[in-house]
Amino acid sequence: MGDEGRPDVAKVLAGLKPFQRDTVDHVFERLYHDPNGSRRFLISDEVGLGKTLVARGVIAKAIDHLWPKLPEIDRIDVVYICSNGAIARQNINRLNMMGREAAVHASRVTMLPTQLKGLRERKVNFVSFTPGTSFDLRSSMGKWEERVVLYWMLRKVWGFGDVTGPMNLFQGGVSVNNTAWFRSYLKSFPKNNPIDEGLLERFDEAVRAAVREARAAGKSTLRERFDDLTDRFQYPRKNIPPKGRRDQNLFIGELRTLLAESCIKALEPDLVILDEFQRFKHLLDDESEAGQLAHRLVNYSDAETDVRVILLSATPYKMYTMHAEAATDDHYQDFLHTLNFLLRDGGKTERVQGLLQRFRSEVYRAHEGGARGLREVKEALEAELAQVVARTERLPSTADGSGMVRHVADGVAATGTGVRISLPGTGGSAARSASIGASIVTPPRLTVFVHISPSQYRPSQTPLGS
Repeated sequence: MGDEGRPDVAKVLAGLKPFQRDTVDHVFERLYHDPNGSRRFLISDEVGLGKTLVARGVIAKAIDHLWPKLPEIDRIDVVYICSNGAIARQNINRLNMMGREAAVHASRVTMLPTQLKGLRERKVNFVSFTPGTSFDLRSSMGKWEERVVLYWMLRKVWGFGDVTGPMNLFQGGVSVNNTAWFRSYLKSFPKNNPIDEGLLERFDEAVRAAVREARAAGKSTLRERFDDLTDRFQYPRKNIPPKGRRDQNLFIGELRTLLAESCIKALEPDLVILDEFQRFKHLLDDESEAGQLAHRLVNYSDAETDVRVILLSATPYKMYTMHAEAATDDHYQDFLHTLNFLLRDGGKTERVQGLLQRFRSEVYRAHEGGARGLREVKEALEAELAQVVARTERLPSTADGSGMVRHVADGVAATGTGVRISLPGTGGSAARSASIGASIVTPPRLTVFVHISPSQYRPSQTPLGS
């Protein structure tokens, strides 16, 4: 593949600050070059330090890395997911460093059938989704545009013809006063919005599989429910009975889920960016249907590519649990859950748990025999976390760049309320809210940071990780 349209990586990186370039290089190496690298990485820079710009730099290097594989991999797809639609549309354009050479689509995953042809015509695509409109689908009929796509895909699969029952069924929440407009749009849709044939085949297979599964379980199949609903929706009505509306919601919601699954398989993502993922981190669990759908995206793999995932968040997990929240929240388990998602290895997560337990013990022991043990476990903990996490913090503006922190030579100083420890390389926010605890300060350089809540230093608390 020639270099025409290839991103100018040097130009992209030239616009970054040194600490941002350091993060870009480290993340890219971990995702693509290190022999024991990771497929997932968390960029957890403090608010205002340009996580989106760092992600843009990683994307540029990733596209440049994948470029020689074109056309073997057909195209390069970058998927950006953000909980806010307006921000998603704004940031997907900021992440695109290729201008008109790349296609940009800010949409719902279920609208992909009409867009896939355009994606296939480009070497690079930037696609943005919001999780609420692309993963959590079963209980909602979605937007009318989605239902139009579903109507035509199901009509092609089942061949039910130009009859009013299905039209009324997929009209959904569109007012009965707008029935004539909706039907006019519905009938004209295929002329200007051709549906991708390959995706149609995938959807057909998914519907057939769902029918077989329901039949094997002794339940009503999608086709049987469709026939029943179209009989009940033969005529437009202003007031639809609650049961009819509920059945309509469930039927269309299930079709949206099947279509979303088909679309994710057809999308073939190479790099997925989850921005402010803590707002939808329930999707990291694969127990729910929405979670399973999200996992198909972040675990995508085929003969040519294994998807890489970047998480962006200044606050990836809750920093500590207030007493009133103890019954429902557990910040430590929240942290471990995030870490397990990144590491994709329960054994590695347990190893970090063990290091955290040792870290806690060494904090108590530090005033007895110096900080050597604490320093060793701190460095071991950093080494583990650096595989999947990077964080840069903003220091206060001081002439010498010290951040108003004084380094204690031996690393340990006893105080009236506990032990204060100054060690390079970890974060200091714990001390700001702790009366008994450890303060670990950060020098002005790129570091890995994990927040250990003050509550976990108190003797009255359950030992860390137990």
